[in-house]
Amino acid sequence: MKKYGFHLNDAYTSERYGGNIQAHFSLNKNLKPSKNVQLILDEEKKKYQNDLSVYKTFKNNISKNKNQLYEFLNKNKNKNIVGKSFPARASILIHHYDYLKDFINIVGEQNTSKKINHYIAGTNIKIVDSKLFKKDKPDLMIIFAWHMFEKIRDKWMKIGLNKTKYIKPLPKLKIF
Repeated sequence: MKKYGFHLNDAYTSERYGGNIQAHFSLNKNLKPSKNVQLILDEEKKKYQNDLSVYKTFKNNISKNKNQLYEFLNKNKNKNIVGKSFPARASILIHHYDYLKDFINIVGEQNTSKKINHYIAGTNIKIVDSKLFKKDKPDLMIIFAWHMFEKIRDKWMKIGLNKTKYIKPLPKLKIF
């Protein structure tokens, strides 16, 4: 942010999405950072920042997960595989797990989504109204809003997709 002339002036943590840090920046260089900024920096430093093993473990877990999902999808490549839900985090996953664009060609969103009839940037994966799944009954559904996995899976099972296998890609690969 410094590169563009922004200055950190506030930050706070939240349990949303499994925990995150939200930072607030300003072009006003005269604003002093709130006490929250230093508290969060101190906490991060104490927990993680000086421990390279935390990042190596994270990298290894992601690599392992990426390989496991690839192996599973490759074994099932002749099945109807779809994605469900497209929060911003899904874009990162789809681009890091770059093979996903070879297995899925649609991601379903609720009918009120403004993403419908658009494509995921850098792919040929189209975002569609997920009511299409009622008719097409996919064999496998990767739920990209993994923080809401149970709620989404349960909804689609109640709708009648009882034979569909549901895939929770993160934080640890699970297939139901």
